[in-house]
Amino acid sequence: MADNDYRQMELAWFRQQQKPAGWFELTAALFEKIVDRDGEDEGIPLLRAAGEALADAFPLPPSDTVDALQSHINALFSRFGWGEIAIVVGQASLRIDHYAAPSVADRERHLRWRHAFSAVLEGLFSRLIQVQSGKPHFSLRRESPLISDCIHFYCYHSADT
Repeated sequence: MADNDYRQMELAWFRQQQKPAGWFELTAALFEKIVDRDGEDEGIPLLRAAGEALADAFPLPPSDTVDALQSHINALFSRFGWGEIAIVVGQASLRIDHYAAPSVADRERHLRWRHAFSAVLEGLFSRLIQVQSGKPHFSLRRESPLISDCIHFYCYHSADT
C-alpha cells in the first residue's frame, strides 16, 4: 500500500472521530444560515470574528518556536476534534496546512461548510499568531481549493503603520 493510501486512511479515521451526534450538524446549519442570511460580505467577517473569540477563549501557552506553536495548536485541535496542522516557514510568510478538517459528506454542503469553517479558522489563526508574536499586523488568508483534503493558510506580516 502506498504512503498516500495510508495518509488517506488516517484522515478518514480522524474525520470519523470528529462527529459527536448532532453537534456537527448544528454547527454546519448555523454556519450556512449565517452566510445565507448575511451574505458573503457580512457573514464571512462574522465567522472570522467568531474564530478570534474562540482563540481568546482558549489561549495557548507561550511558544518560543514555530514547532512549539504548531504543537500547541495541534493540542487544541485534538481537544476540539478538528484534525491537525503543520506550519511551514517561508522567506516572507508562514503557511499553515490544516489536515483532516471536519467535513460533510454531501458535496454541495461540503463546499459551503469548508468555506465557512475556513473563515472561522482564519480568525482563530490570526488571533493566535498575533498573541504569540506580540505583533498585531498580520494578514492571513486561505489560499487553497475547497475540495482539497488540506486547507492552506498563508500568513504575511504587514508593516506597522
